[in-house]
Amino acid sequence: MGDSRAGCVGIGKLKDPRGVDPLVKALKDKDGAVRTAAVWALERVGDARAVPGLVEALTDHTVHEDVARVLKRSAMRGPWMP
Repeated sequence: MGDSRAGCVGIGKLKDPRGVDPLVKALKDKDGAVRTAAVWALERVGDARAVPGLVEALTDHTVHEDVARVLKRSAMRGPWMP
C-alpha cells in the first residue's frame, strides 16, 4: 500500500475531522487507488466540508460511483455525520 493511500485509510479509521483538507486534496491524486481511499475516508469522517470536493470528484470515472453513493447517503441522513 502506498504512503498516500495508507494515510487516507489511517485518517478514515480514526474518523479525524482534521484530515478533511488533505483527503479532499487526495481526491485529485494521480493514483486511482489513492482517490478511492480518500472517498472511503471522507465518508468515515463524515464532515460536510468535504461535500464541495466530493461533488467535483463526480467527474472522475474512477470514483464517481463511490462518490455518488457517499453523497446520497449523506443527503439521506440530513446533517452529515457518520
